[in-house]
Amino acid sequence: MLPQCQDCTRARLTGRPEYGKINTRRYRLTIKPLIRLDENIIFGISTVVTCATQVVRQFTSGEWPYSYEKEKFPIKLKNKLIQLSGKTSSDFENEVYKSISKHTPFIEKNVCRNVGKNDKCFETVDEPCIGEIDVISLHPKSKKAIVWEVKKIEQKFGSREISYDVEEFLSDKGYLTILKKKPDYVKRNIDDILEYYNINDKENWTVESVFVFSSLSILKFIISQHHSSILWDEIESYLHYQNIM
Repeated sequence: MLPQCQDCTRARLTGRPEYGKINTRRYRLTIKPLIRLDENIIFGISTVVTCATQVVRQFTSGEWPYSYEKEKFPIKLKNKLIQLSGKTSSDFENEVYKSISKHTPFIEKNVCRNVGKNDKCFETVDEPCIGEIDVISLHPKSKKAIVWEVKKIEQKFGSREISYDVEEFLSDKGYLTILKKKPDYVKRNIDDILEYYNINDKENWTVESVFVFSSLSILKFIISQHHSSILWDEIESYLHYQNIM
């Protein structure tokens, strides 16, 4: 069975299967055993096995293999992926929050000034928020506030998936467009935010924003060309660069 399966590409191309002969040409397929039924072993193309493994890994970690086809997913699978994706993102935000909180006590996560939302340091702000702020930290010694946009995104290998992720960030309504508005919102309402923490010196504060990615990826390099972007284990060095530490 093994030589026959290995020669299936040549058989398809020439129409002349050569059973029992192992094809050594460059288009020979690499195969792996898939299923054993009694004494029979069914073999398959290794790329199929690799793809299946990759998809299962993405599902179990809460990632969407093809985000642009979410509406085509079975409803139960879709709901489970939403649940897993939310949990992994929340867990990562917590890790980023813990890392930043080592350097300042003036920090909040998941804040948004809207009805029914957790206002926290925005509780006296009259203006509705541009969108939820993943993490915001204040550093009185340098008089700097930082808006941290936290993104749990793994490396994608398909050009279509990478293009989709880039579009999610760089489109007119993408993450970058929204993030650029958040520092201005914080700056306009900085007095109320400082008052919440009983910080009396309210003059000459500046506001920065930065993307925090979970892992190194092509997307991270692309976004870095447009906006300040770091990996989560670079938080300390980023704060040092900002003259905060």
